Amino acid sequence: MEILKELLMPTLNVVILSTALFLLIRPKFRAFVTARHNEIREKIEKNSILLKQAREQYEDFSARLLASARETESIRNQMKRDAENSAAAVVGAAKQAAGSLIQDAKRASEQLFVDVKNELRAELAAKIVERAEKTLSQKITGEDRTRIRVEFSKTLETLK
Repeated sequence: MEILKELLMPTLNVVILSTALFLLIRPKFRAFVTARHNEIREKIEKNSILLKQAREQYEDFSARLLASARETESIRNQMKRDAENSAAAVVGAAKQAAGSLIQDAKRASEQLFVDVKNELRAELAAKIVERAEKTLSQKITGEDRTRIRVEFSKTLETLK
């Protein structure tokens, strides 16, 4: 029985102190956990919004890039057809003129053919650049321009 009394009093003290400590700390602990929970929830919501925006921008830029690539390919194909048609017309005219001229006229027409071909290439290049500039100025943003300049510079460096 005496052992029971010796154990009962310290146990009762521990229970009373634990209960008092629990009652005193509980509101502050609950407030801390609630505040931390709310803070984490807000950060998760904010990051979810940012992630959604980043995905939308990625999809937008991907679509723009794909459209730009398609437009470039379309321009390239059209210019190739135009060049082939122009070259075919020039070749036909040069052959017809070459058949009716003497050897000196034949050499002169061949030189003319080379000059016209170079001129057509220069005009074609100018048209391609003009059309590409127009298309790019309408469809790309400042960030795209900066990225394209950097890529172009890298490409030029690799060609050297």
